[in-house]
Amino acid sequence: MLFSEGGESTAGLRERGMQMLAEVAARYAGQHGLAPTRIGWEAVTEDQLSLVVETDHQSITIPFSVDEVEDFPEGTATAYSKKKIRDKFAGLSM
Repeated sequence: MLFSEGGESTAGLRERGMQMLAEVAARYAGQHGLAPTRIGWEAVTEDQLSLVVETDHQSITIPFSVDEVEDFPEGTATAYSKKKIRDKFAGLSM
């Protein structure tokens, strides 16, 4: 099992990152007038995950690398990840 410098396993970081990013997506969806019916993750490849936000009328997919998800709880590149989510929802409202 691999561990980060803080001692948390990479699997633990991934799970926590996935949860935190899903919470950010739910918040941004609400700010853009969307009510998610489901927020989940899909494995695209071994190194790629997609955050999927479903509403009554559409499905929004936001790609993330596994490293990006694992780095999110540690505060690395959080601004970039949040911007990626925000921009995806902002693009829908145009």
